[in-house]
Amino acid sequence: MNFYPCGNHELEKIEGLELRMNQILSSHLISEEKRGALLLAIVQAAKSKDLDPERALRTAVRDLSDDIRKAEVLAASDAGVIGVEEE
Repeated sequence: MNFYPCGNHELEKIEGLELRMNQILSSHLISEEKRGALLLAIVQAAKSKDLDPERALRTAVRDLSDDIRKAEVLAASDAGVIGVEEE
């Protein structure tokens, strides 16, 4: 699912950045302290562009939660969550 309201070129750039960030953050060679510094740099970069990184994160988490609930309903597995599919 695409959460990014942008064109294909911008989407490819974002997906490339996501892939690289996942590689960096999952590396055993980078310390937790450096991971935190990297996350802070992302937040600072967003703020420098007058974006609200906290709101963006809340929206992304909410969208992910919605997707999980929909998948649970479709799989007929509530996994402890009772959900009703929205139309």
